[in-house]
Amino acid sequence: ARTLMTSTASSTAAQREPLNAVAGEQAYSLVSGVAANLVNVGKSDTERTMPVSVALSRMQRDMALLDQAAGANPQLTPSSFVVLSATVAIAFAAPFAFTEKLVEFLVPSMSALSAAIGLSAEYTGKVEVARGKEIAAVTLSAAAEAEAFLAQAERAKAVVPLCVG
Repeated sequence: ARTLMTSTASSTAAQREPLNAVAGEQAYSLVSGVAANLVNVGKSDTERTMPVSVALSRMQRDMALLDQAAGANPQLTPSSFVVLSATVAIAFAAPFAFTEKLVEFLVPSMSALSAAIGLSAEYTGKVEVARGKEIAAVTLSAAAEAEAFLAQAERAKAVVPLCVG
């Protein structure tokens, strides 16, 4: 009689376990469906995944643009290097090779030419900094967009504790 009672109790427990699992799965799918409808009203699967792909492609494009912009421009152009080297050489050799009147004209002229090249390089540098800030702004915009999509995913995930309880 004991073995019959034990086998009957274990078969009832075995029947209850799949029933509990099926009920849990049904509750989870019901709550997940409601949450998905609340979060993504009127959007198909491709529309939901599309913005993430677009944001990632934008970020990759911007990073490639940044790499290209940083590596494309040398710090000093060859013509600027030649002119600056010539101004230093002329200013150095002028006192030994020319008269005093000519030296008084050449040395300040070479200094002014060097200053003009420096101002031009400073302008170019500031333009590059501005371009970098534009790229950073686009990157921040893409990051903010990605953060919005992550927030939507968090909202959808918030339903999970309801399913456990």
